[in-house]
Amino acid sequence: MKSATVSASILLIIIILLCINSIALEKCTSMLLEAVNEMSDDPIYEQKNAAELVERWEKLEPFVSISVVHLETEAVTNAASLIQIYSQTNNQSEFIAAKRLFSLAVDHIGFSGRLSFETIF
Repeated sequence: MKSATVSASILLIIIILLCINSIALEKCTSMLLEAVNEMSDDPIYEQKNAAELVERWEKLEPFVSISVVHLETEAVTNAASLIQIYSQTNNQSEFIAAKRLFSLAVDHIGFSGRLSFETIF
């Protein structure tokens, strides 16, 4: 009976931690997506926002990397770097593509952290 209680307690703790993780990842991804979606498609005016986006991601990345595959965090890091580079060089078409790449990578992290049957199984 004692082992069943301990097992149930451990299971409850794991479920609570999974829910907390899911909520934290959802907040991070929605914040990042909101920031990139607010950026215009004109890179010359978005240099400051691009730098802030990279800085915001660098602060969140250590926490996000605990929960998701490192390839996913690397994809976001690369896309954020490309956004900043293309905003500095005023390359509009590549800037727009890098923003889309960033959004897709962040969406994928959000999907990976979501609690659902698709992500569990």
